[in-house]
Amino acid sequence: MTPYHQYTFQGTPTENITLHVPAAILDSYKKAEEWSGFKAIVALQSGDPYYDIIEFACPYTKAICVQNWDTNGDGELSKEEAAAVTDIGLAFYQITNITSFNEFQYFTGITSLGDGVMMGCSNLTSITFPASLTSIGRGALANCSSLKSIVIPKGVEEIMFNPFNGCISLEKITVEEGNEVFSSPNGCNAIIKNGWDVMSGCKNTVIPEGIEYISDGAFQRITGLTSIQIPASVHYIGTYAFAFCTGLTKVTMKGATPPTCQNNDAFTNANTSTQATLYVPSGSKAAYVSAGWNAWFKEIVELATGITAIELSPSATDHYYTLDGRRMEGAPTKKGLYIVNGRKVVVK
Repeated sequence: MTPYHQYTFQGTPTENITLHVPAAILDSYKKAEEWSGFKAIVALQSGDPYYDIIEFACPYTKAICVQNWDTNGDGELSKEEAAAVTDIGLAFYQITNITSFNEFQYFTGITSLGDGVMMGCSNLTSITFPASLTSIGRGALANCSSLKSIVIPKGVEEIMFNPFNGCISLEKITVEEGNEVFSSPNGCNAIIKNGWDVMSGCKNTVIPEGIEYISDGAFQRITGLTSIQIPASVHYIGTYAFAFCTGLTKVTMKGATPPTCQNNDAFTNANTSTQATLYVPSGSKAAYVSAGWNAWFKEIVELATGITAIELSPSATDHYYTLDGRRMEGAPTKKGLYIVNGRKVVVK
């Protein structure tokens, strides 16, 4: 809804004028006091010359679109004008004042987003891709640090090296049903290729069982990622897969055999060697040390069968026992495995 200055219509008999607005925002205009002086407020109808005008939520996004693609010079962008665009070029590259671009859905002539085309739009919180999209380039929305969620259209067939690298606020990733290449099964908040390869994740990703690969840069610069569990089915972790994930403090491996880490740089600059614990199945620590994982983590802790890693602050009100059943006097002062209130836990 467009606000206006109190003197904009001064001297104009608005009580005799009918205001026509897009149907989607009709109720907003009717409820707004500043527009109540009009004779009537009605929805635009098909055939009206302004019927297809796009109502932008962000004025800065509108300004860029009008500047670049308003072919009739009316200061607006119609759905027809948007649909005629086949390439947005670098019109939005590192534009930090745009906050949303859900109107991108009307750009149905777009089939490909090039490398880094919207990189660095640091205040962008939401975007809706057009259904026509088939390809997303390398780092297309990299460092869009305010982006909360993303939906990949069902027509997308190609996604290059993590397009959401550095999207630290990203909480939800969904792939539309019907996509033949990519999926996000069971709300896993990740882009899965061909059912076995994690292409891109976020801070809330749960890697599904059956995944075999974690691709290059899949979680790169996702600083909000604090813990991740990697299924036993994973046997390959790509270059920079978790690089610069500086919030990562816990990694749980479900497999006794360490996955291959391409170039040994999966956790580059993630600070895991000073702050993160690697939890591995009982009896597998030696294998992980032999594979060099001890160089990437502060410590490696074996988990007994059936025990899940729990970070627990010792409390004097809890009853603590050693694994051989001896009750302790007060809370433990050393980290390790204990029985607390009938549960096996790891005290850090």
